[in-house]
Amino acid sequence: MKLRKKIAITLLVVIMLSGGAVTYSRVTALLDSKNTQIEELENNINTTQQELANIKQELENSNNRVKQLEEDKGAIQQELDTKSTRLEQFEAILSSSVIKLTLEELDLFFGLVEAEAGNESMEGKIAVANVVINRVKDSRYPDTVKEVIHQPYQFEPVINGHINKTAPADSKEAVLRALKGEQVVPADTISFWATYLDSSHELWSLPITARIGVHVFTNKY
Repeated sequence: MKLRKKIAITLLVVIMLSGGAVTYSRVTALLDSKNTQIEELENNINTTQQELANIKQELENSNNRVKQLEEDKGAIQQELDTKSTRLEQFEAILSSSVIKLTLEELDLFFGLVEAEAGNESMEGKIAVANVVINRVKDSRYPDTVKEVIHQPYQFEPVINGHINKTAPADSKEAVLRALKGEQVVPADTISFWATYLDSSHELWSLPITARIGVHVFTNKY
């Protein structure tokens, strides 16, 4: 608007200086032409400003995407490092294990021992791990940790879902010690029950190989 005002004033001065030689109609036409040019210029400026704003927004979005990609890359690398370390540890465990098992089965094994003997002593935890290993070795049972643990109606934590709880360090240690060959119950021990089981239950008629904490162990089932 200031530019238009300046142009109008300038044209009036020109008319005055020319002694009226420039007619009013010519001045009006000239003003209209200049106003049109000014409007086009303003439109161009607004368009350019909007384009610049769009470019700025796109640049900001791109920077955010780059930042997110860098964060994702860092998280992925950390996950890979963790998995690589865990794989190395598992390979070391497997090299000295008395039975073969997968990484998935190891986690399953951890969960079972925690669910069955979470409140027991280290000896009690190892004893439960011994039972699983003894079953894997026994021809009357499946020959993998996963199949032994998931055999129907054998371990209550599999039925009630408690096996899915995260195992703490001591339960993991018990499993690893048992896998390395530490045996706290006889090698033919294949089952156990809780001492608080009613004395009239038929399990109490089975031969007892060991009593550790709240568990009673047997070589029969």
